[in-house]
Amino acid sequence: MCQMEHGIIQYGSMEAFEELNSESACLLDIREDYLHSYKQFKVPRSLYIALEDLKDRASSLPHDVMYICADSAGIHSMDAATILIDAGFPKAGNLAGGIVDWEKSGLPVIIDPEQELSGSCTCQLKRRNIK
Repeated sequence: MCQMEHGIIQYGSMEAFEELNSESACLLDIREDYLHSYKQFKVPRSLYIALEDLKDRASSLPHDVMYICADSAGIHSMDAATILIDAGFPKAGNLAGGIVDWEKSGLPVIIDPEQELSGSCTCQLKRRNIK
């Protein structure tokens, strides 16, 4: 069940998946490029803008779209949703648990094996084959 926190809709993975597949929302992936390049959410509508670029680019986004912000574990996506609310978007959502919970729920992802990451935990992931 979705909840509100600071004016931002909090979605669990299954609720977000349903919303995104109804095509009433767009997933806004704010992870760093190397994380996004390796593993992506498989949904009908998604957009990638790194969190560090979102403030500068938010004004160029359509305001009639519901954005569900997502990252690796749901830590920084709340900040992205706040940026959207502050930029005048009427609705913004946060994917609690990020792509980690998304995958644990068995939801679809797209993986590029050439961009494989390695590290002892999510916070230390790096590209495995840096050229």
